[in-house]
Amino acid sequence: MTIKEISLITGLSPATISRALSKPNLVKSYTKERIMQAINEKNNSFLKELNILVPDTSSFPSNDIINHIVNYLCDEDAEIVLYSSKNDLNLENRIIDRINSKKNSNAVLFWYPIEYERKKDFIYPSIPTIVLYHNFYVNKSNSNVLYINFSKLVEMTASLLYKGGAQKLLILINHDENSYPGNNIKRLYIDYITAYCPLLNKSEFLFFPNNNWNDVYHLLNQKYNNNFPFDSIISLSSSIAYGVVTFLKIRKLSIPNDVSIITFGYDLGFELMAQPISMIYPDTQKAAEHIIYMATQLIENNNYSESINLNLQSTLLGSERKY
Repeated sequence: MTIKEISLITGLSPATISRALSKPNLVKSYTKERIMQAINEKNNSFLKELNILVPDTSSFPSNDIINHIVNYLCDEDAEIVLYSSKNDLNLENRIIDRINSKKNSNAVLFWYPIEYERKKDFIYPSIPTIVLYHNFYVNKSNSNVLYINFSKLVEMTASLLYKGGAQKLLILINHDENSYPGNNIKRLYIDYITAYCPLLNKSEFLFFPNNNWNDVYHLLNQKYNNNFPFDSIISLSSSIAYGVVTFLKIRKLSIPNDVSIITFGYDLGFELMAQPISMIYPDTQKAAEHIIYMATQLIENNNYSESINLNLQSTLLGSERKY
């Protein structure tokens, strides 16, 4: 379905429709609803099968995106086939081979690739595919991509550090130190910290590629058994943040009076804590809308290609502030 066709159905200008699909935060809610309704009514009947392949169906952002997709397609004649690669590259490849072998002309794959141990370049499935990935990792010309804009994430957290008067910062990264993503995240933070945080006189990076909260707790306990020299922490995953919270609790360090903490990703558990943890995360509802729109476009035109930056939103619950 083209922008021109949506314009004819909704009466909205092509410019408004294009802006709503690429930058939905700049468009009013009822305008976006009219556009999505037109897309669903016109196109969903042609989308017979949406395959979803994610590393973990229970973790953010996969779980939220899946729930929104199911809600959008529940009344449509489209089958949703869900696969979990369980963070296993070999299993992921076998699942992709299975999906490719079905050769269903009315099928599309939404793929959230495994990050860990993956090389910078990798082979895309032969089935029409929509990829969710970080903006520094996937070449725009290779596929239809929804980008999690890490540059914007780093800018937002650096700005919060500046407002909080951060002087000593610990950054915990959920990648290997020598990996392509790990190096890029570290470089981005160094650049933005230098620009945003004039009071900062100490910064340190720790890397946790297995993303295990228990490993985080034990390493922090081992390295900083006698003294914890930081007043601010950024955690690049909610799982790692749980290890941080456990360590701070046992050391009897108060959030945010002793240590300010911000994490990437949404976890309801952080809102229910005695001291809630502040979170920055991608807009998963808009991600689901984009996926459905892009899937219907791919059914009509295999040469369709688009890349969209997902908006980041935040739930700032106090742990990011200094008092």
